Amino acid sequence: MLKQTFTAVFIVSLFAAPGVCQESPQEALVRAVSAGNAATVRVLLQAGVDPNARVGVGGSIALLLAARKGHTDIVTTLLQAGAKPNMRRQDSYDGSASGFTALQLAAREGHTDIVTTLLQAGAEPNIQISNRGIVGITALLLASQNGHTAIVTTLLQAGADPNARTKRGSSALLLAAREGHTAIVTTLLQAGADPNARADDGFTVLLLAAREGHTAIVTTLLQAGADPNAKDNDGNTALAWAVTKGHSNVAQALQEAVNR
Repeated sequence: MLKQTFTAVFIVSLFAAPGVCQESPQEALVRAVSAGNAATVRVLLQAGVDPNARVGVGGSIALLLAARKGHTDIVTTLLQAGAKPNMRRQDSYDGSASGFTALQLAAREGHTDIVTTLLQAGAEPNIQISNRGIVGITALLLASQNGHTAIVTTLLQAGADPNARTKRGSSALLLAAREGHTAIVTTLLQAGADPNARADDGFTVLLLAAREGHTAIVTTLLQAGADPNAKDNDGNTALAWAVTKGHSNVAQALQEAVNR
């Protein structure tokens, strides 16, 4: 312990000495996190480096970087040192702290252990990104879009809203259906996701699944009460999309549903 304390003090003294080190302690922390150097991270934090400092033009934060890169041990170390689990990346346009959280980045990248660790540390599952271009995205939407079933389950158990929507009306169910993630579609429906959710372009979950040819998802949605007669903003039904795209199995399932 005495050796670690001496090392920490020595490192900080190097940063303080004029002309010796060209980067700040905060920059060194971010660099160590990026490289996955857990030992250096511990030494810098022990020396008193702020785990919540924003570094550089983009305002890099150590916890967000560790969460994105999948450094589970470093995430734990940063949280134990006082890193705030709900800090957000800065908006690239106006500099406001309205971008990704560590939880959202871990959910997007599929780092299940980090998602669990952050939630246990108080990360809020329903924070929505509010900067330009991707307004309304939550951790659940990101996990659903990218096919991370275990993370979707974990977030729902932590209170994530299955019907949260982006500014353009996309929901987790819409994104999962579009990408063909059948297990996630089932999980979201069981959690209360609306099978008739509609985005601003008029596409319902069923319309998207039919257009993309995801037969199993179409069947699951129909069983959950999705409307087979719903139309997009151009007046196309799910059956019309299936026929246009040549998805014969989907078309058959939809035709049977329409005829009931």
